[in-house]
Amino acid sequence: MLKPITLDMLTEELRLQAEKYLEPFELREHEYLYKAGDQADRGYLVDQGELRLEVDTEELDAERVLEIAPEGVFIGEGGLLGIELHAVNAIAGTDVRGRSLSRDAMLRMESDDPVLAARIYQGLGKAATAKLMAAVSHITEYRFAHHGHTAEIDVMVHNARKAQQAFVGWSEKRVDDLLYALCEPIIANAVALAEDAVAETHMGNVRDKTLKHVNAALGVYEHIVGKTGSGAMPKGASSGVIEVADAMGVLFGLIPATNPVSTTCFKALISVKSRNAIILSPNRIGSKVVVKTVDMMREVLCAHSAPEDLIQVVRERQSRQTTAMFMHHKGVDLVLATGGASMVRAAYSSGTPAIGVGPGNAPCVIASDADVDHAADSIVKSKSFDNGVICGAEHNLVCVARNYDALVASLERHGAAVLSPDETALFMAKGASTGVLGRRIVAQDPEAIAEYVGISRPYTIRLIVIPVTEINEHDPMSREKTAPVLSLFCASDDEQAITMSEQILAIDGTGHTAMIHTASKNLARTFAARMHASRILVNSPGTQGIMGACTGLTPSFTLGCGTYGGTSTTDNVSFQHLVNIKRIAWYLPHKKTAEIVMRLQSSASYLLRIVRFIGAWRRFVAGVK
Repeated sequence: MLKPITLDMLTEELRLQAEKYLEPFELREHEYLYKAGDQADRGYLVDQGELRLEVDTEELDAERVLEIAPEGVFIGEGGLLGIELHAVNAIAGTDVRGRSLSRDAMLRMESDDPVLAARIYQGLGKAATAKLMAAVSHITEYRFAHHGHTAEIDVMVHNARKAQQAFVGWSEKRVDDLLYALCEPIIANAVALAEDAVAETHMGNVRDKTLKHVNAALGVYEHIVGKTGSGAMPKGASSGVIEVADAMGVLFGLIPATNPVSTTCFKALISVKSRNAIILSPNRIGSKVVVKTVDMMREVLCAHSAPEDLIQVVRERQSRQTTAMFMHHKGVDLVLATGGASMVRAAYSSGTPAIGVGPGNAPCVIASDADVDHAADSIVKSKSFDNGVICGAEHNLVCVARNYDALVASLERHGAAVLSPDETALFMAKGASTGVLGRRIVAQDPEAIAEYVGISRPYTIRLIVIPVTEINEHDPMSREKTAPVLSLFCASDDEQAITMSEQILAIDGTGHTAMIHTASKNLARTFAARMHASRILVNSPGTQGIMGACTGLTPSFTLGCGTYGGTSTTDNVSFQHLVNIKRIAWYLPHKKTAEIVMRLQSSASYLLRIVRFIGAWRRFVAGVK
């Protein structure tokens, strides 16, 4: 970024003349100077503090920051050169003081001080040229990221490959002992790591992150310990086929800002169990606590004589270019992509095999026969957990009309604030004025959100519920809400509730999760059949259910969305997804299907009817229609 040449290049006399055209401004930290799409009609000189120039995106885990504008920098010169709208957001990274120069002031200057105006336009032109050159440089870097690599990246990938090859022959007992040791420091330091994560990311809360860290270690360990992660799989060989698990090699794992420690722990454990090495790439927000977590694990690897580079972390500041170079590197065998949708798409388009996840926007139906109090208790426990950052929690309640009032009353008994129309207007004006949830809402404490938007209750608010009358793709209340906030729709009956859930999933979150509270197994099956979702939870809290804490699902922090959501699996990803399965097929002398067909070729129609009968018998035995 250039120095303010528009002032530095002036003589002292002209500089004094220019002062009368400048208007002072002040910003508090996190306040916007301007937003993408705002009218661009002035430039800004930063006298004290710094501004962040960010792209406008709803994705928590996307790299937003394009540039930092420190003291002495002039930004927004495009507004003085004819550009009509701002393309990015300018946000105060600290408290900021500065001065602005408007287009109207420049017009007055052209008339009253033409020499001064000419010198300032000259400086503006130089600044714009320099930024154009910087943009060309970024494009060059982007192309290099997709077709090149650096020495540092080569070394990390080489070291990972070497460590993996040295580790692949370890026995299951030895690996399980190592997994136990890797979990110990995570559990022992769960609170401290939670405190670090909240302090660094400003998302979630310490209590729930602590529980999440323990579950990422204990829950995942309990699921994988004692199972086969490499070699012959425990399956009967009566079919003449033996399955053998073989490690993929070097994995590259993206770590989201929303769950930095738990996802790091989870991906490290399942990688070690499957005899792979992994290079972890944290989001810029949350990288310090990820590095701290990885360093704990690397100490354990050394203590157990395991190759230290089985688990590595990208330590320098993250960028799209660095991430792209890893994903395109020929030495990386698989990308485990947990993060924003754009990053997952980049992983799948990298040419390297990838397992990705998609965003969530789970509808939750409260059916006509639901246990309303159990549903309300589950909803509040789930969506309030870690300030609502879990993508698979409830995001939209769809309640059948006969239970609507009872649900509202029960939600409030369990600590939710169900907003009135006036309160909803307050919330939308302050918390979602740009069409997306603001930074003062996303992953923040519900009491702090309530105070910010101007609502109160005589009890501690655990969750904010906003009644909505219409499903609208342009309304943030119909989309994913990574906050302790969710919408509440009313349906006339169970059929309409299912239809509304289909519409909600079609807007956002296709393939992730859908939920229903009902006493009817038939209704649950009907709901499941119509939902384009990989996980259908019945009478379960969403957050705890998707992670397998209160359901039979596999404990996981990487949840596939299938082809519904543009990913490769519907599973809760675990170590089984990180191995190649070889199948050794033995010749079976008694199986002479090919010879029989050759001899009875003229009776093919008769044989087809026999096979059809066999199929009917198999369905009968399996109990399916």
